[in-house]
Amino acid sequence: MGPLEKKALEKHQQEKENNKQKKQQHDDEGGHRSATTKPDEILDSQVSSILANDELRSILLDPRMQQIMQECSTGSKLRYYRVTKSMDQSYAS
Repeated sequence: MGPLEKKALEKHQQEKENNKQKKQQHDDEGGHRSATTKPDEILDSQVSSILANDELRSILLDPRMQQIMQECSTGSKLRYYRVTKSMDQSYAS
């Protein structure tokens, strides 16, 4: 399991537990379903459609790719990968 996958799983479990508690509290108060769940449903459907693509899912879950994505989020490392990739392409020509 890659670092991003582990973080995402932990975050998902935390959000799932929070949503469960909110729903229980809302049901206890006798309330109706709120409109705030609609964005969550849209996001879930978008994530599901992305993860339905086997090739994309395997890339996103690859531990090495996750490490690269984390490194690129700092900014300076993104430049390193961009320069390295362009050098690789020029050597291939």
